[in-house]
Amino acid sequence: MDLPAKNLVPGDVVCLSAGDLVPADARLLEADDFFVNEALLTGEPHPAEKRPGNLRSAGKEMREVSNAVFMGSSVVSGSARALVVATGRATQLGHISAELRRELPPIAFQLSIRDFGLLIVRVTCSSPCSCCW
Repeated sequence: MDLPAKNLVPGDVVCLSAGDLVPADARLLEADDFFVNEALLTGEPHPAEKRPGNLRSAGKEMREVSNAVFMGSSVVSGSARALVVATGRATQLGHISAELRRELPPIAFQLSIRDFGLLIVRVTCSSPCSCCW
């Protein structure tokens, strides 16, 4: 049956084929000549071949995992069945999104400009004006 991506939960099985967008992070159960474009996540311009395999991928970078597909990727060719393991904010794309929303600490240049501005204000306010002489 067809379901909207927002209704998927971990444990669901999805069928993917050429032209589909991957709706959630999932581990491959079956794959037939399955290639996925992950440029959105990894920056890699060429499609990556994906195939079922050992579910242990701890410690590997996303682009090195060949037995999983990630939300936001697009299927270039082939077909596959995959077990959903993460949805929404719990996906790799969700983690990237959260990192992009996080406020970055000020850089040295910004701190120097602020300190210089404060120095100018102090010098300007502490010097006597010509009307007081």
